[in-house]
Formats: sequence, structure tokens, C-alpha cells
Amino acid sequence: MNLVNKKPTYYPGIDALKGCLILQVVLTHALGDNNFRFLMYTYHMPLFMAVSGFLIKQERLRKLSFGALIKKYLYRLIIPWSVAFVFYNGIVYKEQIFAFGAMELVEKIIYPYYHLWFIPALLVMICCLWLIEKYRINPTVVLIIALITTLAWFASFQWIDKRLMEQSLLYKLLGDKRNFIYFFFFYLSYVLKNYRRDLLGYFSHKKLVALIVIVTPVLVFSNYIKGHPIRPYYYTLFYMLLNVSIIHFVLSYLIGYKIKSQILQFSNNYSMVIYLYHYIILVTLHEWIAPYFGEGIVQTVLLFFGTCAILLPAIKILSGIHFIDLYVFGNTSRLKKSDSIRSSMQGLEVAKTKSQ
Repeated sequence: MNLVNKKPTYYPGIDALKGCLILQVVLTHALGDNNFRFLMYTYHMPLFMAVSGFLIKQERLRKLSFGALIKKYLYRLIIPWSVAFVFYNGIVYKEQIFAFGAMELVEKIIYPYYHLWFIPALLVMICCLWLIEKYRINPTVVLIIALITTLAWFASFQWIDKRLMEQSLLYKLLGDKRNFIYFFFFYLSYVLKNYRRDLLGYFSHKKLVALIVIVTPVLVFSNYIKGHPIRPYYYTLFYMLLNVSIIHFVLSYLIGYKIKSQILQFSNNYSMVIYLYHYIILVTLHEWIAPYFGEGIVQTVLLFFGTCAILLPAIKILSGIHFIDLYVFGNTSRLKKSDSIRSSMQGLEVAKTKSQ
């Protein structure tokens, strides 16, 4: 397959992967503390970020002003995340939420509740990408800086993060560091798609799979040497090697692949909603199930399938309510249709006026 010259605008294989990854997020949160959970956490967020970066359209991004960029993501990300932010903080802090001071509110936003960090991180990365494209910064330079940032975090800063938070206000105000450390994977896939598409066909799939199979158990071994001085460097090396290999393999394999699955397509379309609200269902089910089943495979299966069985049909039903679909779920398809109809009507009125 010619990956260099062929540049489609729609990637059903990548969309299916995104749907699969969001379900994997639910599964990861349903797992107990074991090596499988450790491995899932190791690769699923870098891959999710890579998919997000790959799906951004360079041509459209370059045409947007910063105001237009924010407007583009206002309904898709910002408003739905804000609703979820109020929802979770209302549950956790209850009436105390109304007593938040300005600095406390800022801290809750830059260090949001548990899983809510992802949407702000994605917005930060999109804004950084917009700046890079606006000022035509050399992609290689950006990629090297992003790589150094990621390596520095996993090799050093991750292990002294709490100490730096207490000692440096500037470091604390940078917010959740995942806003920055995953940018390398986000930008890597963007570069592979738009600048170095030839590299997607450089390594054979067999070699990449062999490398992934070899690196995976070596990386898992790092879970057994916690506390050892060499562990941060050992983990960082194989963490990067594994994720770059997985991203390269997945993108090169799925870029022209068509996967037809209604569940994966639906999960892709409502991936943000699943991400934002799966956790409240998961926690509630855990309180009911935990007294009868200890940590193990049975509890994981019940939590995962129970959450999906409740959440996916609920989304399907509630998406029929326009207000919820737009402001809570971030589905802008109806908004685009109404804008299209409005534009068509204006065009007809102009044509009618000219004819008269």
C-alpha cells in the first residue's frame, strides 16, 4: 500500500481503534492492582493521545484564528467538560463547592478530579499545535523538545513531583504534568501523518510485533524493582521503546484498514461522554459488588460489563434530547446541520433578491 501519496480524510480503522481504546479505559479502571493494570496504564494513554493527534486535520487547523479554535472546541470539549467538572466536584465536596475561593477553584481546575485531567490536557496540546502551525516552527525541533520533556519527567521529575509541588509555586501552577508529558506521542502521530508519512511504511509489521512482544515482559519486570535506583531509567527506556513501537505499528496497520463494528463506532462517536461519566457508574457498582466479590477477575468482569451495559444504552437514549446531546455530550452534528440549513436559506434569499 502506498502510504506516502495516499492521504484520505477519513480513517475508519483509526476511529475503531479510538472506540476500542475508550472501552479499554473503562476496563483499566475496573481492574485491581496487578501487572495487567500496570501494563494497560503503560500504553493506553500514549496511544490515545497519538490517535487524537493523528485525527487533527492540518489544513483546517492552519486556517483558524485562536478565537475560531476556541469556538470550534467550545461545544465539543469545553462545555461538556465544565458540566462534568461541576458534577463530580458537587458529588465530592457537596455544599462546600459554593465556598471555594478563587485560588482553590483554580487549583481544582488545573488539578481536576481523578480522570478529568484528559480534556484540559488535550486542549493544551491542541493550542500548542495551533501555535506551532501558526508560526511554522520546525517539526523536528518541536519533536526533540517534546521527547526531552517526556524523558525528563519519567526519568527524574516524576519521582520528585511532590517535593517540587511544595517548594515551587511556579511548578505547581503549571498544573497536571500530564498536560505536557504526553505531548510527544500526540505530536509524533501528527508529524507522521503530515510531514513524514513515508516512515509509516519503513518498518515491517512483523519486526514491530516482535519488538513489542520482546519489550513488554521486560517492561513489566520494572514493576518488581520499585525502589531500586536504576528503576526510573530502566522504566523510561522501555516505556518509550514500547509506546513508539505500538504507535508506529497501529498507525501503519490501521491507516488503510476498514473495521465495521457498531459498538466501536458508537464508542468512538461518544468517546468523551464515556470517558467523563464511566467512573461514577464504576464506583457505584463497585460499592454494590465489592462485599460479595473480592479483587479478582470476577469483580473486573462484572464492573466492566455492568458499566458498559448501563452507560452505553443511557447515552443512546439521552442523545435523543438535543440539549443534553449538545451541552453534555458535545455532539455538534445537529449544530452543523442547522448552520448548513441556515447558510442554504441565506443563499436562496440572496439568489431570489438578485433575480428580482
